[in-house]
Amino acid sequence: MRTAGNIIFPLAILTAIGVLRPAAPVGGPTPSCRLVAKPANRQTFNAYVDGRLATVLAGLTRSGNFRRARHQLAALFDLAIGYSLRHDTRILRRVDLARRLIRQLTRVPGRQRRLALLTFLQHHRELESTLVFLISPGSPPARIYALLDRLHRRLGASVLQYPNLTAAICTVLYQPLTRHINANVVHSPDPVALFQYLVRHRRKLLYGLRRLPARLLVRVVDPLVSTRDLRWALAHFHGDRWVGQLFFRIPYDYAEVRHGPTKVPAGRYTLRYIFHHGGVCADQAFFAAEVGKAIGVPTAYVLGRSSVAGHAWVGFLQIAGRQGRWNFTARYPQYQGVAGLTESPRTRRIEPESMVSLSARFIGTTRHQRWTSAVLTDAALRLIALKITGASFAPPPPPAGVFACRDRARPNTVMEELGWLRRAVKICPGRTLAWLTVGFLARQGRLTLAEKEIWSRRLLRLCGGRAADFALAVLTPMVQSIPDPVQQNRIWNRLFTRLAARRLELAAQVRMDQAAMWRQAGHDNRAGRCYLDVINHYANAGPIVISALRQAAALLRVQHQAAHILPLYEQTWAKIRPPPRLANPFLRESNWYRVGSLLRKQLRAAGRLRQADQVQAQLRAAAYTTAPRADASQR
Repeated sequence: MRTAGNIIFPLAILTAIGVLRPAAPVGGPTPSCRLVAKPANRQTFNAYVDGRLATVLAGLTRSGNFRRARHQLAALFDLAIGYSLRHDTRILRRVDLARRLIRQLTRVPGRQRRLALLTFLQHHRELESTLVFLISPGSPPARIYALLDRLHRRLGASVLQYPNLTAAICTVLYQPLTRHINANVVHSPDPVALFQYLVRHRRKLLYGLRRLPARLLVRVVDPLVSTRDLRWALAHFHGDRWVGQLFFRIPYDYAEVRHGPTKVPAGRYTLRYIFHHGGVCADQAFFAAEVGKAIGVPTAYVLGRSSVAGHAWVGFLQIAGRQGRWNFTARYPQYQGVAGLTESPRTRRIEPESMVSLSARFIGTTRHQRWTSAVLTDAALRLIALKITGASFAPPPPPAGVFACRDRARPNTVMEELGWLRRAVKICPGRTLAWLTVGFLARQGRLTLAEKEIWSRRLLRLCGGRAADFALAVLTPMVQSIPDPVQQNRIWNRLFTRLAARRLELAAQVRMDQAAMWRQAGHDNRAGRCYLDVINHYANAGPIVISALRQAAALLRVQHQAAHILPLYEQTWAKIRPPPRLANPFLRESNWYRVGSLLRKQLRAAGRLRQADQVQAQLRAAAYTTAPRADASQR
């Protein structure tokens, strides 16, 4: 899987969160604002902005003009960014909350309905903040708030007693979830029934409902089985802290490997059915993930590919005191260390499991810290958006008499942008968007070499080995933006050293990035050594060896050394371990089979037909019908 360096900061996000929208001026004309003691009849900056905010919202209630209020709040947010004191985040949070809310409600049909939602949320501040800051860019606010209406009508005050749960369900189940598990299609339960199930059984849930932040509850409220199935799972497994072991409780279905997936009649593919009939890794991972959700443990269904075949496994959250960590080790041994992908319940986008790992850092933070971290990230994004569009950042100063604020507006510099982001990740290290924004700034060439090294150390310190692929995804554009190949190579080697002992497939990816750098710099021999390093040392670390082999062959052709291509294929195939005794569908996905097929073609092209037939015979003979020994040993 290619994650490093492929995360490009989407301008659509900047538009969706409102930072690209032009702002109307707010405030008086006099540029006077100093840090002095409060004299009589003067007003603090916070009080002034609060007054302006109340005026905008009161005007909105009278006129119902959400578009005008949206522009006014954007300008007010600029004013708060420009003149608020560094330690004072309360006023920034209040303005950004209103700005986000009005932007979201603008997309809800019907003026009276928008006003009713505004009034309702303003009377229930914790639910308002939790929901507004949880809605991700690109999500449909109209559907999310329609589900909030439905939950409130059906459940009454319960939606207010459990704001994290309400927000999580609204942002995940605004439309039904559907997934294919082999030949079977599974669907999410009714949101109202799921809410009732979780509240009714809250004392049996391993981590309860109030302890988990909404950002982690989203991986509890995304089950793909009925509430009846959830009740069965809770009755049999509640209190089980080692959700990953449930993966191995399901007998491996060798017949399905030999003859293909079995389609179960609609309604019969249940957790009880899997428990009694068994299945392959997809069924095992699905069972463990769904049981985890039933007992109140955030889980993720993960897919990945090793040098042998595709695989599915489960990730689950473990909490000890104020610390949390995601455990992704519930998989067969030959897939340990393989990077996986999972679907985000909120965005419906595929993301690396490392981004899920980072979300464990929300444990131990307060709701105010999480909200403040989101606001600080929004402030940085606003400044970045202005730089992208070429607009200046010049909010008009507060009127004369306003004090306890900056004397002049903050300059829009990369130092200021990084300052907001640094504070965001310090308050809440799991704020993924803040880290990705740093990577975006590096890709734009706006970070110095010293700043890149500082942020790379911070990120590696935070992620360690558990979210190393996320760290590499952020760090890759930083490294690639260094113009001097010698300096760039020094940092690549440092990353390689950190990864070589823990994550072989990521270490191999670093070598491939180094090779691309050397080729771009015109040093083909050095690039070739990087490709050979991957082939010689990481032939069994994942499908990346296929790419290394093809790139090395292309390089040999450019250097007029095509005679070395065939020996390279032969040597590579000899280094790859044959897969376990797999059936045909899995065998053809393995590195051994794919490189063998490429070697056969090379032999035939060279006129060595007898050897090509021998390779073909080996590939055919490998199509055993016995299931993997590793699978059997883990049952």
